[in-house]
Amino acid sequence: MASLRPPGESGARKVSPSSLRPPVQGAGGSSKASPRTSPSSLRAPSLPEGPKLSPRSFGHTPLQITCFMCNRQYGTASLTIHQKTCIKKHAWGLDKLPPKKRVPLPDPPELIQPKNGDAEEVFDTFNAQASEIYTKHAKLCAYCIDQERIRREEEEAERQRKAE
Repeated sequence: MASLRPPGESGARKVSPSSLRPPVQGAGGSSKASPRTSPSSLRAPSLPEGPKLSPRSFGHTPLQITCFMCNRQYGTASLTIHQKTCIKKHAWGLDKLPPKKRVPLPDPPELIQPKNGDAEEVFDTFNAQASEIYTKHAKLCAYCIDQERIRREEEEAERQRKAE
């Protein structure tokens, strides 16, 4: 298709520097470009010094809590929801086993569940106790041993799919 522009004209519009200035609010609420707008007045205002943010504040994963029933990591808000389901599922799995292979459900950690904003050490202590409870219980529980075997098989199948 032929261009309708005269020869020698590229079609690009010429832009003057004054048209690039941001509009300035006048006293009457009207916005008009100010010829005195300087680059220093366009900078964002400096923020007051506030509390130092932890390295996990931006761009990092939030601290997670370990479930004492399945040893998986969950957020602080979702762990209590998960544990209700996890305990029911575990009890259902134990009920399917022969009576000789059943073991009682473990007790939850004695420590109070950490909340967002708690120190990382609080999370680490709670997670260590939850993992210890799971490990002790999983050694005796036929249902946990079965679940661990199934989890490993699923992870291996996933690795093989990714390798292909």
